[in-house]
Amino acid sequence: MAYSDSVGDNAVLLKRTLAHVADFSGRSRRTEVIYYWIATALIGATLNFAADMFLSFEVSFVFHEALQLFLCIPYFALFARRLHDQGRSAWWTLMLPLVIAVGTYDRLRVTFHGFDPAWPDLGWWKLVLALPVLLSLAFMFMPGDEGDNRFGPDPRLGEPEPSVA
Repeated sequence: MAYSDSVGDNAVLLKRTLAHVADFSGRSRRTEVIYYWIATALIGATLNFAADMFLSFEVSFVFHEALQLFLCIPYFALFARRLHDQGRSAWWTLMLPLVIAVGTYDRLRVTFHGFDPAWPDLGWWKLVLALPVLLSLAFMFMPGDEGDNRFGPDPRLGEPEPSVA
């Protein structure tokens, strides 16, 4: 499946992405990141809309946060596989909880406390804390190693054929 644009190949790639959401080994293509983001955006928007329509504000907010956490957990595996595709260690995924914590703190502060001084704005620290966000985006979309590396075969070249021995 080397850089094909046909609909059938894209469907196979989407199926591969969904089948490996909890797999931290191996390598993944940049296209898998895009497919995962699209799938989670569609699922999240649909479920959040339904929650807003039928649940109270407080319950709906908790549902939004729980859904975001549920959809975020497989993202760790995808990020680890993208790092493997570039020949990097998956230990870089440890910066993702910082990204999630900063975003959650800011949403909670604005949603429930507005401008309450007990929940201070992070101010210029947001710029410092934006560095892991930008770094994770850069890692997601940097090209991977061509050919095999220590984490496995190149995912752009397709699945290896089973050997008959």
